[in-house]
Amino acid sequence: MRITLDGTPIDYHERGDGPPLLLLPGGAGHAGVFDGLAAHLADHYRVVAMSSRLVSARPDGDQHRRSTPRTCSA
Repeated sequence: MRITLDGTPIDYHERGDGPPLLLLPGGAGHAGVFDGLAAHLADHYRVVAMSSRLVSARPDGDQHRRSTPRTCSA
């Protein structure tokens, strides 16, 4: 799935039901690194794994350098 925040597309994966659990990769990681873990956690949680903004290119090709905490609070 994809959302757009401040003009930057952000990829994320979501699965399961229950209390929300947000998984954030380090550095320039992609949400897909959590697929195996998310599959196990989805029995008890609503798991949202978000890609880093560093791997989400803006339409003009520049990398967006906004902070991850700001993205998570949006």
